[in-house]
This record gives sequence, structure tokens and C-alpha cells, in this order.
Amino acid sequence: MRYLSIDVLRMMAIFVMVLVHFAENLAGTILPIAGLGAPVFAFLSGCSYKLWLAGVERKQIPENEIFRISMRRGLFVFSVGLLFNVLVWFPEEIFNWDVLTFIGAALIFLNLTRRLPLQVLIAIAVVALLISPFLRAMADYNSYWQQLYFDPDMTLPDVVIGFLAVGYFPFFPW
Repeated sequence: MRYLSIDVLRMMAIFVMVLVHFAENLAGTILPIAGLGAPVFAFLSGCSYKLWLAGVERKQIPENEIFRISMRRGLFVFSVGLLFNVLVWFPEEIFNWDVLTFIGAALIFLNLTRRLPLQVLIAIAVVALLISPFLRAMADYNSYWQQLYFDPDMTLPDVVIGFLAVGYFPFFPW
């Protein structure tokens, strides 16, 4: 089932992201709405996943099928994010984690944790919020950012640190 309100908000978020990227990359201008599109898009992706999950559970789709579909979707979105980076930024910045790689990883994480009790999920969220500043400090967050751009070395540790804590869209909260 589609929800028009979510689709409209998602379209608006995509429009904001495209507008911001054009302004940044073509005009060298940072718009005041620069930080709005991607978080809204990611939030709506989570809402959509929860609504989809409720729908397939109502249809009594077997658990193993839900797991398989969810993993496939998460891996697909993650792969599209990587492909986008390759097509746009190759070879220098293919691991500048974008909103699609974040959403793909988040969908996989949601799938792996969706059967956990609410108390455990709340504990995971609190721990993630509490450790995020420490991860950034341990990784020396500021050293990865040069003139508002994420600038890691292309080493495995920097790629992992970028994905987890210091990239454009790290797995742990901004």
C-alpha cells in the first residue's frame, strides 16, 4: 500500500537534495536547506520499511521470506549507493558514504533487529547515541573534514571509520 503523504515528502526531500548538490557543485554555494533533504529521506525510508513490514505480516508472509526480501532490498539500496559513487566520483571518492549506502545499511540493520524486544531496541538506540560522540573523538573527526568536504585516505581503516563515524552519512548518528 502506498501513502501519498510519504511519497510527496520523499519527492520533496529528493528535490532538496538535487537542488543542494547542483548549488554546491555547479555554483559553489551552500544553501541554508543543505542539511534537510537527506535526513528527511532517511527517516521516510525507515517509516516506509515499518509500514511495508506491517503489511507483509498482515498477509502472513513467512518469516524467512520477509527476511530474504528485506536483506535483498537493503543490499540493493547499498549497492546503488556504491554504484552512484563510482559513476559520479570515481576513482577518488567512491567510499564517500552517501544517503543511499546509509539507508541500505540501515535497512539491513532493521531487518536483523526487528524481532528483538522493544526494551533491547531502546537500549541499542541509547547506546548508539551515547557512543557516537566518543567514536568521532577517537577517530579525530575534524581531521577527515577539509573545507566542508569529507577527505579520507583510501585505506581500509579510513573507509571503515568513514562508514561508521565520520563520513557524510555515517552509520552512527550525526
